[in-house]
Amino acid sequence: MLILRHSATVEGRRARVTIAISPDVTLHADAKAALRQRTLLGEKYVDLDPGAEPAPPLPPGSVLGNNVPTVEIDQVIRDVAVL
Repeated sequence: MLILRHSATVEGRRARVTIAISPDVTLHADAKAALRQRTLLGEKYVDLDPGAEPAPPLPPGSVLGNNVPTVEIDQVIRDVAVL
C-alpha cells in the first residue's frame, strides 16, 4: 500500500492521523486501523487493514471508525513494575 502523504495531530488524549493513499487501493466499509509499536524506542506506525470485498467501498474523505485499540508496551511494563 502506497501512502502518498500523511499528517498527525493530537486532540486531547486522542490522535488524528490523516493519510492519502494511492488511488489504486480500495478501502471497504469494514476497514480497520491500529497504531502499532515498531521498536522498543517508541517508533510507531499505522497498520491499515483495507477490509473485505463484500463490504461497500469507502468514498474519498471517509473516516475510519472501526479502529483497533492498542496496547502500549511501555504502559504494560510500568503496570507490571507496580505489581
